[in-house]
Amino acid sequence: MKACRIEVRRRVLEGCDAEVTEKAAAEKWRVSAKWIQKVKKRRREPGSLEPIKGKPSLEGPIFQQFKSGRA
Repeated sequence: MKACRIEVRRRVLEGCDAEVTEKAAAEKWRVSAKWIQKVKKRRREPGSLEPIKGKPSLEGPIFQQFKSGRA
């Protein structure tokens, strides 16, 4: 899944802050209400809208080693 751009995150949160429900914002921006909750949490806790970096890829070299049985 690709990370959404910062501008999209900002606009969705501005809509939610302007008294629009998460469900209405999710329908307008074609994202899930759960995604909005996660972005709100991300903004609240670390104070950033940046996507979380460093999650392992299923196509990366570590996964390939594990898949081939060399790990």
